[in-house]
Amino acid sequence: MDTTIVFIHGAQHDHACWMAQSRWFTQHGYRVLAPDLPGHGKNADDALSSIEAMGAWVTGLLDREGVPQAHIVGHSMGSLVALELADRTPQRVRSATLIGPALPMPVSPALLEMACKDEGKAMEMINFWSFSVAGRLGRNGLPSLWMPSINKRIMECQRAGVLYSDFSACNAYNRPMESLADINVPMLIIAGGQDKMTSPKVAHAIAETLPQARIVVLPECGHAMMTERPDEVLGALESFIGEVKG
Repeated sequence: MDTTIVFIHGAQHDHACWMAQSRWFTQHGYRVLAPDLPGHGKNADDALSSIEAMGAWVTGLLDREGVPQAHIVGHSMGSLVALELADRTPQRVRSATLIGPALPMPVSPALLEMACKDEGKAMEMINFWSFSVAGRLGRNGLPSLWMPSINKRIMECQRAGVLYSDFSACNAYNRPMESLADINVPMLIIAGGQDKMTSPKVAHAIAETLPQARIVVLPECGHAMMTERPDEVLGALESFIGEVKG
């Protein structure tokens, strides 16, 4: 049976954020699904308005692709989708990796209003806070490439209104922290030590509440971990998924 990994992107992103990680796993014999959620990237369907709906959509994707069980990897908003899958359909989740998670994942009223009325300004602010100070100045895992520019370009490729829809879904997701104690699925939490979008302190609380969780903290790294520290993220995934697979 193929070992399948499903990568779920975050708000105002698409499959492109997983290029480094998805390519490596594909080259090493894994079956990789890195879909664009509805309304994102090349997916022309309307954006979904809730984390629960996104979880149901991913379950439908597994059904359509004939995947009985998969390793689920989610970033930010995608980490909430991974949690939802692990809770609602644990038999379909071999493991779950939450990158840059928070629970709850509130969006400030000012940023939510900005996402609705001035997407460009909201994206500029989000992009600034998605990287550590060093990352914004050009220190990252892919020399000669300025990651904030690439991250911004991915955001700019999404359709109008998607950012507000995604942020509204994150803001409305009201799963209580204590409910995580009932999710008995192997979990890896990857947190950025300088993440200003989702607090590493909350990531530690999530890891402590989940019965089968471990946490890896990437020091001097912001929220956009897959681009700022691609090798470290890949190494953590490879080690964890390889151990669970074995």
